[in-house]
Amino acid sequence: MRNIFLILGLFVGITLSAQDSFRLGFYPVINSDNIEESSYDYWYNGLNGALTKASLSNAEQTRFVCGLNLLIEEEEMTANGSMYLVVATVQIITADVVSKNRFDVFSIDNIKGAGKTRMLAEKMIAKNLKSRLNSEEFEIFIESSKNKIIEYYTQNCEIILNESQNMASMKNFDEAIANALSIPDVVSDCYNQGQELAVEINTDKFEFECETKIADAKNAIASNDYEKAAYVLQGIDP
Repeated sequence: MRNIFLILGLFVGITLSAQDSFRLGFYPVINSDNIEESSYDYWYNGLNGALTKASLSNAEQTRFVCGLNLLIEEEEMTANGSMYLVVATVQIITADVVSKNRFDVFSIDNIKGAGKTRMLAEKMIAKNLKSRLNSEEFEIFIESSKNKIIEYYTQNCEIILNESQNMASMKNFDEAIANALSIPDVVSDCYNQGQELAVEINTDKFEFECETKIADAKNAIASNDYEKAAYVLQGIDP
């Protein structure tokens, strides 16, 4: 199970969309650690094709990823040096890059490839993988991941909202807002509550900043520093 969380860290910076990102699908991600650079597109296209078939791909701004991780178990050259042999495990991981939660793993063990070079052996593995990804088994895995995502945010909605409120009470407003907005729109009730809470916290943030600036301005006036007081008050949002 090594490197299973690596994909999450690679794509935390994916931009979120206000649209219903989950229904648009999973974004295919390839962990390139054990993959030859020249064959990267081959792996990506294979995974993307399987997701497209399941009507769950073509969503570059989605928060949900379906990541492929290639784990090399054995590799060797034949005695005469004419053939490169590779035995690997392929993991497909569904995860949320915002919350960093991993929901499910589709693992294929003992998948083999052979070729005159390591790249060709790797491509054979990718080719053998395609039939597994275009199967009913993989579609069931995707459906299971979808259900786990909905279940997770449904069960943890109150906890997430309380976390945001606690962050706001400690004046960590930006963190609190981000946490409230992290609830995906596929869980509509919880999503709406998160949106409303984020607006409330944002209002609290502005009010706190306003009070702080007024206090700073009063201190400046007390010191006869009217220029500083005026400058501070100009920063208050109308």
